[in-house]
Amino acid sequence: MNDKKKKLIQNIAAGSVAAAAMIAIVSGNLHFKERIQSSTNRAEASVTAVPAAEAAYQTYMKNLPSAVQEKIKKSAETNKPIQLVIAGDEATPAQGGWPQALADKLKEAYGPDMFHVTVKSYPQKTTKQWMDEKIYSEIASLKPDVLLYEPALLTDSGVVGKQESAANTQNIADEISKAVPGVAVLIQPSNPLYQAKYFPAVVQLVKETMQSKGYTYVDHWQAWPANDDLLKYLASPTGFANDEGQKVWAKYMTEYFVAK
Repeated sequence: MNDKKKKLIQNIAAGSVAAAAMIAIVSGNLHFKERIQSSTNRAEASVTAVPAAEAAYQTYMKNLPSAVQEKIKKSAETNKPIQLVIAGDEATPAQGGWPQALADKLKEAYGPDMFHVTVKSYPQKTTKQWMDEKIYSEIASLKPDVLLYEPALLTDSGVVGKQESAANTQNIADEISKAVPGVAVLIQPSNPLYQAKYFPAVVQLVKETMQSKGYTYVDHWQAWPANDDLLKYLASPTGFANDEGQKVWAKYMTEYFVAK
């Protein structure tokens, strides 16, 4: 083989090596860029997802008092469930009714793990019995982060006087607050009664007393009809809410906890 031919073969070989090296470099760069872009996309998606989720619960919680809002924010950051205890008399059924509707709505809106709901119903127990039998201690033992409390004002009716009902309600809330530092206590009335004169005065006194002590009062009465239509929502004119009444109550409470 002459020198000219050898030179040609050497040039071809060198060119092939250079081309292969160039292809490797270009391919490597493309792969590197793809990896960088993929990582960037994932990071952007993550950053976008967090504000979207945060925006959702910030919208949902806007009707709630600031103490409850802070608990929701903390739960979102730590993934620790909020212990929500719902307590009352027959107006707050242990199964079904407005408490179950609220629990279902919280799970749907905030996700299955943000709220852990416990319902405690004490039929035929007056606010005086709550104090005498220290029922409040049982509620405190559940370590609620949030207590949604319906004092037994309907059960008190005709048995416990207006001033005592208000005092008992405050004392129960105070005892639970002392036993569970940081608990957010929300007070709500029992269902309204048809053409009642005395009962609204009891409820108004409880409302004023609790608000003056810094407790949040959740007034679902504004959702109930004030005329003869109210009879459709009560088991009796002077009794507890029937199934339709529970639905009215549930609608108000779910919209309170999950704002649109």
